[in-house]
Amino acid sequence: MYKVADSIIYSPSDLCRFMSSPFASWMERYSIENSEHGFDRDERDSMLTLLQDKGEAHEAGLLKEFKLQGKDMAVIDGASVDEKRANTLAAMASGAEVVFQACLQKSSFSRLLKLSRMIADLRKLPISILFRIPNQCAV
Repeated sequence: MYKVADSIIYSPSDLCRFMSSPFASWMERYSIENSEHGFDRDERDSMLTLLQDKGEAHEAGLLKEFKLQGKDMAVIDGASVDEKRANTLAAMASGAEVVFQACLQKSSFSRLLKLSRMIADLRKLPISILFRIPNQCAV
């Protein structure tokens, strides 16, 4: 997640973070929008660094395998988000079999956020209200 002009740019990792912890996602966004908040970031965790390195090695291995298989590949790069998005769309339009580091954009995550807030609100309700379970007690 990072900010360009007045827009927040989200990565797939940011969406995964949001799904596992809306609070962690909120804190990340708060830090970006309020750089003077005074909170210290956690130190880099050696296990997370190892996992990141393994993930990058896995991606490199997949790229190498795709090249060996002769796949039509497009590796996306660019100086700006707009350029990366344009390069991604061009690669997709050309019919590339593999688009590495694709950059796609949806104008707003507002519907996703509204849905997540709705789900969070529903989690606070008793099960009997959520599923309208009738009272089974008989007199």
